[in-house]
This record gives sequence, structure tokens and C-alpha cells, in this order.
Amino acid sequence: MPPPNYRKVVADNIKVIFPKQESFGELEISGVRLVDHLKGPAWITCVKLDARGNPQHYALFIQGDKIVDSRAGIVIDHCHKETY
Repeated sequence: MPPPNYRKVVADNIKVIFPKQESFGELEISGVRLVDHLKGPAWITCVKLDARGNPQHYALFIQGDKIVDSRAGIVIDHCHKETY
């Protein structure tokens, strides 16, 4: 399964995922990697928000060209270990 154009998928959906994006400041995105702890294989990318000097990580799960799930990054997502 080839990786999706995840940067485009995230960019196309960023206002849905983060409706108040302007209040977060800069967004940074990690690379993409395949995981299988969702409903079947999915690609995960992490987004780091600098919410007024308090960095927060979010995991976005992509299947095909759609974000199928998102959440605040948890330990299993390894968002805190990614390079942005």
C-alpha cells in the first residue's frame, strides 16, 4: 500500500479538524508511517500545534485519501518522538 499524499490530505481537511486553527499559532507536520491499530491498516501523521507556547500533538489517521480518525496524540501514536 503506497503512502498517500498526506500533506495534501491534511491541508484539505485542516479546517474541519481544527476549526479554530488561528488560535493555535504555527502547525507542524511529521512524516507518515503505516500502523495497524485502527480498523485495518492506516497511515498516521502527527501534527504539532504551538498553542500559545504550549505544544500539543495530534494523531491523524488516513486511509486512501481521507482522514478516518484523529485524536490528541497518545503514547501508542509516538507523536512526541516524531521529527517535525
